[in-house]
Amino acid sequence: MPLTPLKLAAGSGETFGVDDIAIAWAHSGKFWEREGLSISWVPVRGGVAAAQQVLDRNVVAGYGTWLPVVKRAEAGDPLRVLVSMALALAQNLVVNSATVRSPADLKGKRWAVDGIGALSHTLGVLIARGLGLAAEDIEWVVAGPPPERKAHLLDGRADCALMRVEEAVALARDCPGRLSKLLGFEEIRELAP
Repeated sequence: MPLTPLKLAAGSGETFGVDDIAIAWAHSGKFWEREGLSISWVPVRGGVAAAQQVLDRNVVAGYGTWLPVVKRAEAGDPLRVLVSMALALAQNLVVNSATVRSPADLKGKRWAVDGIGALSHTLGVLIARGLGLAAEDIEWVVAGPPPERKAHLLDGRADCALMRVEEAVALARDCPGRLSKLLGFEEIRELAP
């Protein structure tokens, strides 16, 4: 039986990050084929761009951060969230240890995010607010998904970024004295409930 071709937007761009494990498994585990589908991916950066691809009818669906979809749907755009892993995305705030030693040091610093309006940005704004900072007190640097945010931290284009817990642990371990965890999941949950 021939497979039905389907175009989907990949919010991770050209890469797969740890947030994309379900999508990677669906591909390598032949889920799509078993469902009678032949998937072609349109790489974009983040949920904002994935939602726009759907609205522009370039793809039938996409994956990425859910918050842009919710905001667009509230504004009347014909979008829906089918499934979300948002509750499983425990984050830590990883910082350049030379430029950020305490939460007060975040004012005026460069914070790498997927995109403006993406989960990494929205959560960052909530964290800043919880620390008594305005969104305007931070320089938001659009870097892209986690691999690009990590690169921005490592090469100094950003002073901080939200990373999945396991990535934050690995970065702090692999780059001692250079990168460290400023805020863990429990602290972030208190700041941005």
